[in-house]
Amino acid sequence: MRSLKLFIVSQAVILSTLLSSCGGASNKENTGSAAQETAKETKVEPKAKQWVDVYHFAGSGNKKSPLFELTGGQAKIKYKYTGSKNMGIGAFVVYIVDEGTDVMKDGGIPELNVNATEEESESALQKPAGKYYVNVMAAGKWELTVQEEK
Repeated sequence: MRSLKLFIVSQAVILSTLLSSCGGASNKENTGSAAQETAKETKVEPKAKQWVDVYHFAGSGNKKSPLFELTGGQAKIKYKYTGSKNMGIGAFVVYIVDEGTDVMKDGGIPELNVNATEEESESALQKPAGKYYVNVMAAGKWELTVQEEK
């Protein structure tokens, strides 16, 4: 009788071991598949670049902005200018100036030089990464936004 009990217990242990090893392999396969599916689902497509406002500046007449930073990506200036109708000609000049530089002392080449009495447009901006400010010389009202593609 004792040997029968021992036989049954040993068979139960063997059966249990077989079932757990079969179930374990099955679980590993399922876990692998689930992990692969999760990895496929979490792949992030590269975000399309878009134009981001870096600095917005508006006013009339001559003005200087505080510093802003460009990261070296593609950049542009979007602007709208309305000059004095009495003059018959516009005067809207925009400099994007390196930090520590003064256009009145050091000179410079303007990024925009508009002679029309009204204009709304944009212009590419070729600047490396760094800190800059906007120096506007104008007769009339103006608004501009420096944008960078990010």
